[in-house]
Amino acid sequence: MASSSVPAPSPERATDLAANLADVNAKIAQTKALLEVPRPATLLAVSKRKPASDVLACYHAGHRDFGENYVNELIEKASQVLIELKTHPYGPNPPLSSSPRISVGTSLGTCNRIRPRRFQVYLIGTGSLHTNLVYLPGLPNLYAIQTLTSKSTATALNKALPATRTEPLNVLLQVNTSGEASKSGLPLLDVDRSDPDVAELDSTELLSLATHLLTSCPRLHLLGLMTIGSWGASHSNVEINPDFERLRATRDLLESELKSSYAESKWGEGGRLLLSMGMSADFEAALKAGSDVVRVGTTIFGERPEKQ
Repeated sequence: MASSSVPAPSPERATDLAANLADVNAKIAQTKALLEVPRPATLLAVSKRKPASDVLACYHAGHRDFGENYVNELIEKASQVLIELKTHPYGPNPPLSSSPRISVGTSLGTCNRIRPRRFQVYLIGTGSLHTNLVYLPGLPNLYAIQTLTSKSTATALNKALPATRTEPLNVLLQVNTSGEASKSGLPLLDVDRSDPDVAELDSTELLSLATHLLTSCPRLHLLGLMTIGSWGASHSNVEINPDFERLRATRDLLESELKSSYAESKWGEGGRLLLSMGMSADFEAALKAGSDVVRVGTTIFGERPEKQ
């Protein structure tokens, strides 16, 4: 997969992106201030079908965490941006400090957690993951894959990661909290038998995959869970999003199971499984529900062009 230099964004586009990032970060800070126990939050800026120059502009505006839905797009943009940063590490306006990181996922964004300030990418979609394993694990700034759903993919990833990688690759397990057939993800754990939407779901797949990661995939680190809630719940005026509540309850059950069998250093962060939930339409509600990572695309980058 060849890479090329990234054309510089126009001054107007760079200004707009910086303003959008600042606005989203301000809303995140305002929401966190309302919580009884404020928590760090990671903003992933998702540049799905947007040019690499947009990612570069956000990086030079101070953002460090970026996500992509498609493996091919992630590899292409990450490679281009990394080459550009090696050539022109500080861009048109040198920051006081720099060190970016890239993640693969549904969004691109800024990380407010206490971590190395480097360009990182997150993968949020795994549709072509198997066919691109030869390219993906070699990305030096790949921080996390947020949509793991099978043991076979986990095993293949663990095998494909190069021996030169110094840290395990973080993975989040995708959970289908809405029960929609159109959504990917593992079934919820047995949270509420009185809820007809989850009463028939198999409660063992999630725990089985988590156990497989901890026992058979030493190059992967189980960081947490992610979900893409239903469109209706995300765009309603209801104060509590049921999809977010279900993911949090499933996380709590899975944490309890893991704590009984595995050292807390083997999974999660700080003794907790992180939650990735919330996008442009509902990231503030997600933060109130306990999300640690929000994935924001359209609000930062604008409407996406149609997929060709």
